[in-house]
Amino acid sequence: MDSKAIETAFLDLHTRYADPLFRHAYFRVSDRDIARDITQESFLRMWEYLSTGNEVDNPKAFLFRVAGNLVIDHYRKKKSTSLETLQEDGFDPVGDDAEGITDAAEGTHVMKALSGLPPKEREVLMMRYGEELSVSEIAVISGESANAISVRIHRATKRLRDLFDHGPN
Repeated sequence: MDSKAIETAFLDLHTRYADPLFRHAYFRVSDRDIARDITQESFLRMWEYLSTGNEVDNPKAFLFRVAGNLVIDHYRKKKSTSLETLQEDGFDPVGDDAEGITDAAEGTHVMKALSGLPPKEREVLMMRYGEELSVSEIAVISGESANAISVRIHRATKRLRDLFDHGPN
């Protein structure tokens, strides 16, 4: 493959995966600038990996795995401010429209319920339903079997329903 074809293929990957990767990073770090940096760094690392002659069988899984590792690195380096703290300080991600306020209230309810789940369960639900990744893609990203991921999704969904129905224990 010549360099022009590689560049075109890479730009296509960026077009397809930049927004979902940003949303994934933003959900995990609750900071738009950091999420943008993680998204950009993920693509940069993929470019560097490909430019050294390596191949990637599943680019989506590769990018999400790199982004996940960058999120972990971020939390190891610095304690971040939570979304709830940002909202208490006046951050409004939806603006003043009524539909946005309703969506924000529902989102806050979901976020509170999700925060009651263990981190691995919360993450797998966000990848499955927030980013619409398949079980096999999540398995590749996490380095676990598809069966283990399916079981975790099932258990997390049940636990989330219980949190909605009965609140935290």
